[in-house]
Amino acid sequence: MDVKGLYTNNPVLGDQFNPVMKVRDKVPPHSSIDREICAMYNMSVEELDKRKDMIVRIQDVTGPTLELHEKHR
Repeated sequence: MDVKGLYTNNPVLGDQFNPVMKVRDKVPPHSSIDREICAMYNMSVEELDKRKDMIVRIQDVTGPTLELHEKHR
């Protein structure tokens, strides 16, 4: 996905501060990184606004999984 184009064509998003997280990104043990992720939904804005939760699941190649929940209000 062209994230730079996304920010250029949608100024309401503001500036892009962090690089996009890629599938093959590696985070060394006992450290952290700051990345952005993008998602595309094939639905109307109204349908998207009706969601109750969005889950981002990141799985380490060695097995552990991190789940981030964004509760929609």
